[in-house]
Amino acid sequence: MAKKPEDIIRGEILALKAYHVPDATGLVKLDAMENPYRLPEPVRGELGAVAGEAEINRYPDPGAQRLKARLRAVLGVPESAALLLGNGSDEIIQMLTLAVARPGAVVLGVEPAFVMFRMIATLCGVRFAGVPLRPDFSLDTDAMLAAIQAEQPALVFIAWPNNPTGPKFFPEGSSLINPNFGEMRLQSTQGNSYYHGLALSAQKRLSRGVQFQVSYNYSHAMDQGSGVTSTGEALPQSQRGIYHWDTYLKRGPAAFDIKHNFVTNFSYEPTFGQNMTGAARHIVGGWQFNGILTLTSGNPLSVLDESSEVQIDQIGDAEGVRANLIPGGNNNPVLGGPDRYYDVSQFAPSTPGFFGNVGPGTVRSPGLAAFDLSLFKNFAITENNSFQFRAEFFNILNRANFHTPEMVAFGPEGEVSPSAGKITRTRTANRQIQFALKYIF
Repeated sequence: MAKKPEDIIRGEILALKAYHVPDATGLVKLDAMENPYRLPEPVRGELGAVAGEAEINRYPDPGAQRLKARLRAVLGVPESAALLLGNGSDEIIQMLTLAVARPGAVVLGVEPAFVMFRMIATLCGVRFAGVPLRPDFSLDTDAMLAAIQAEQPALVFIAWPNNPTGPKFFPEGSSLINPNFGEMRLQSTQGNSYYHGLALSAQKRLSRGVQFQVSYNYSHAMDQGSGVTSTGEALPQSQRGIYHWDTYLKRGPAAFDIKHNFVTNFSYEPTFGQNMTGAARHIVGGWQFNGILTLTSGNPLSVLDESSEVQIDQIGDAEGVRANLIPGGNNNPVLGGPDRYYDVSQFAPSTPGFFGNVGPGTVRSPGLAAFDLSLFKNFAITENNSFQFRAEFFNILNRANFHTPEMVAFGPEGEVSPSAGKITRTRTANRQIQFALKYIF
């Protein structure tokens, strides 16, 4: 009796679908790790000459030692790291998966990603565990670490994002999407916003002349843009930029993200002197003290390289382009003080043609601390008529609450901007005192 394919081939293999590559005639492909631009003619000629001298009648060096040495030199690969070469990524994925294909082994990776991770694992008889990316296709680090802890995989693929395999690049001399316009401002509702918070409050109602209220809010807000204008939303930093087609690169702390917010207020009316009469009652009684204390942490700020002339020429615009973080650098190097609020040496100009690699909103602005106090004295004339003297002290401690520092770190030629990190204004006024006399009837 003739056997059918399902009698011989494993069921999970029969269930696989072929890896299909759609026809891309006349299109610029960005989903198959292909370069949409042909090599320059001189390079093609040189490659042809090299291929003509190659001894294709013999097997090449199986260890590819010369190629590995060259790759190490060009890419800076340390000797402590091994290099594995293959005929395309499929072969390397298959070699790695076969090497760990023991009974019960698990291969783990993100999804959606390169379909061959799951397909090759299935062909090798290894269970594939996929960890979903976030809705904006960014890596969910917490979910990835939790999956690694739970699955204990023998092999982890973090080729993310798989397509395309490198950061966006703007070649020198590349044209605008629509060259008929010098600038186009787009507004869309394609961003996402997330908020998590804890709110605590306590209140003492008026008794024995005292009342007060305390509130504390611990929160974290994330989004892909908190507004659409440069100053219209009264946010600490402009929300415009050139990331319309790459909104996942804007995901970070919201411009209004203030993690700690503490506010307390009180009112105290001394009860002594209420039973006095005559002049003593007018002098001792009728006083009232009020106060408001506000303490908040700072807002998130992005370090920018938007004055770069080479970026403006190569990308077409550089508004909102972030700088690079130096290797091993601190992305929140706050020094404090108005002369140089953050350490500019932790950053470098963005690479021409590429967006900067420092994340959005990594530097925290100065926090705010303010204490306002008022003193009232009431003079009763009749039951329904009285005078009230008011003395009000705003920012009574005269604390300088610094505003946002200059976040454009570099000048047109890539030089450190002399104004980088400088703060030239405050968020609140200096101590203000005002007096008033009020007639109540």
